[in-house]
Amino acid sequence: MARSAPTVDCVIAAYFEAAATGDVERVAELLDDPNHGAVGVRAAQWFPRRLAPRLLTHWPGWGAQSGACAIHCAAEAGHKHVVERLLARKAAVDEVTRFGATSLMLAAFGGHHETVSSLLRASAAVDLTLHHMRDGSSGPAALHLACCAADATAGARCVQLLLDARACVQRATSAGTTPLHFAVANGHAASCEALVAHGAWVQVRDDYGDSPCTLARARRAAGKPAAEECLRALHWLPSVRLLWLAHRPSKREEREEEAIVEREEAAIVTDLVRGAADPERSLAPAPLQRLTHDVLRLIILAIVESHAPPEQHGGVEGLRREAHLREE
Repeated sequence: MARSAPTVDCVIAAYFEAAATGDVERVAELLDDPNHGAVGVRAAQWFPRRLAPRLLTHWPGWGAQSGACAIHCAAEAGHKHVVERLLARKAAVDEVTRFGATSLMLAAFGGHHETVSSLLRASAAVDLTLHHMRDGSSGPAALHLACCAADATAGARCVQLLLDARACVQRATSAGTTPLHFAVANGHAASCEALVAHGAWVQVRDDYGDSPCTLARARRAAGKPAAEECLRALHWLPSVRLLWLAHRPSKREEREEEAIVEREEAAIVTDLVRGAADPERSLAPAPLQRLTHDVLRLIILAIVESHAPPEQHGGVEGLRREAHLREE
């Protein structure tokens, strides 16, 4: 009795499974088999496929994705060689599922930096966003999702790759949530540092009134992992770093200043012994040449508090209110 030929849906399912498991030879075999001409490199599985189920905890509009392709399955699992083979066979690098997921988004969410690098070399679009499965509102982009990777170190490498590819650091979801919000909420201190270095606003507020700074403080109060490191990264803005480095003397300058003070004190003591001391001179310290730490701290806090989009600046009263809350 002759065996019946597998249906197109069965072949596509096998093709997707090979991509998801990294079986690059099986992928090539199915694509090259003349008996399965309907299975092209861009074949889509139009019934919903469960991709990256953990993403639901970060984006409530996530769900099973119809319209997925093999490149989505390979990118989600981080199979760089399968992705590269599919791209070489003319797979669309920016192929999207029904709700806007791209292979770059899935690779970034998984923290698969090698796969992300391959996709970026193929000119993947970095600022495409997911869509909410119910109301179609704009969701996270690849940079947001890299800040949600289970491995913070791998996620930070993806963040840096995306920033180098000019991903928009200020892009927000429909709820006003920026990549920096996601990085703080997930305790990704290295990602926070990279985003801040590229100009991310630390005081931008989402639709719930939370800024990355307030989230970091709340996480620190709750004793969450890496909360202190995230808050330190938010406070260490480029302008703050420059101010601090300009304020802080080098070891050589410190030694030179100590030598000058010692010489002046010795000269005054010698004059006193000889009776030739200038009545106007004394052993009082020279005028303050540098800012005190308290003044510097207030200046730094003002810089941090002003680091928000112009339309969200609270003015002087807002700064005073925040400073009062800090003291409490």
